[in-house]
Amino acid sequence: MTGYKYTVILSVLVLSVLLSACGEADTGETAPAQTDTAETSAGTETDASNVLDLYESVDYGGRDVNILTTNDANASLPLRSAHDNMLTGDIVNDALYNRDLAVAQKFNVAIGYTIAPYDGADIVNMAKRSITAGDDAYDFIIGDIANVCTGLASGFATDMSEVPYLDFDRPWWNSYINAGTRIAGHNFYAVGDITPRNMSSAYVMMFSLDLFDDYGYDYPYEAARDGRWTLDMMSGLIKSTARDLDGDGKMTLADFYGMISDGTAGWCMYIGSGGTFVELDGENLPQITCNTEKAESVVAKLGSFFESEDVEKLNDSLYGPAERFMNKQGLFLPQTACNLSMFTDCEMDFGILPMPKYDEAQSDYRTFANFWCLGGVVVPATAADLERTGMLIEAMTALSHYTSTEAGYEITLLVKQTRDEESVEMLKLASENLVLELGALYNWGGILAMMETSVRQNTAFLPKFAKVENQVASGIEKLIEAYTAP
Repeated sequence: MTGYKYTVILSVLVLSVLLSACGEADTGETAPAQTDTAETSAGTETDASNVLDLYESVDYGGRDVNILTTNDANASLPLRSAHDNMLTGDIVNDALYNRDLAVAQKFNVAIGYTIAPYDGADIVNMAKRSITAGDDAYDFIIGDIANVCTGLASGFATDMSEVPYLDFDRPWWNSYINAGTRIAGHNFYAVGDITPRNMSSAYVMMFSLDLFDDYGYDYPYEAARDGRWTLDMMSGLIKSTARDLDGDGKMTLADFYGMISDGTAGWCMYIGSGGTFVELDGENLPQITCNTEKAESVVAKLGSFFESEDVEKLNDSLYGPAERFMNKQGLFLPQTACNLSMFTDCEMDFGILPMPKYDEAQSDYRTFANFWCLGGVVVPATAADLERTGMLIEAMTALSHYTSTEAGYEITLLVKQTRDEESVEMLKLASENLVLELGALYNWGGILAMMETSVRQNTAFLPKFAKVENQVASGIEKLIEAYTAP
């Protein structure tokens, strides 16, 4: 199945929209790039109207710029990275459209997209065919981390450190994730605001405002705000809430639970509780970190939490947990934020919290960044003009920080799909600490299922992991070799 291509066309009408949305049109004269990350000039705060002033006005002679991407995470879940080549009234679409117009005007380029089907493998195959043929069909690629970025990292992508103008210390890049994926000193993809899908990758804890009201519970917002939202607090809230709704004498999917499980809750909550699988050492080499007593202590506490009959541990369909939560069959539901779109028409009011901490001594909330939703940018190994590519990526990412990210994060995701102002704050709190876990991403030795089993069954993790530790170590070694191959 092939993609389709469309190009941004500048017109007098659209330029009038652009001028009102993004400041005055550029004159085409070359100006020195600014270097201050906080301000474009003395006393002027950086925003959508002036952030492009940070970059030189280079004239690229009307050159076509083709970006390979997709607007879907799967067949039923849209996650937009490109616009529809027109203003449609959709806030995210229009923000992306105006962003591209502003960048196109400043650098005299025509920005177009090749839209692949929803499956990330399609992007990978399309990119590999182009790169192998050496045809330089795509200037850069935007896709999910799980398929696209990892699929192109070995032999098909340019090291991001070789791309001029990219400044990962700027606020429009996720410096924590980019540093954590700089394996052996190499990055072959980067995560930033160039796609608005990233704030949707946060794995959060939903809770029923209606049921909290019925139980007479205070909403945990203040506790989360103060760093007191912990596993112990959540355990207290769900204690003795499980009920056999259908009276058949056993707990099934038809009954009520304190927390409905989504099938990945165990290992995602392990990450939220401070657990890690793999971390980079001082030389940026991945090292196993889940083979320690600290890791086992996190598993043990989560196992005790899951052992309660108030936590549902049954297998269900992909969207079954969401349906049961909307049916008021549980107080809590862990869920990736992009799935909040399923709840837009839900009659029940719900709120959002970060993943609970291990305890109050844990310094920050840690949020699993769902790598099937999290997006990154890749520069093909065949890129002919890295200076032009780097300038355009940096400028688009910078302007996105104040436009499409604001649209997706502040308006669409938070206002349309959440029900109270505190949830807006909580989703921001969760998104500030996104964690891309390399061990979870590559799942060497099947450690995710192993962790999930240990947590759900409240059994020790280390004896299970010892059986696959050599496989994990071998996987890490192969990853390092792939990143360091000439």
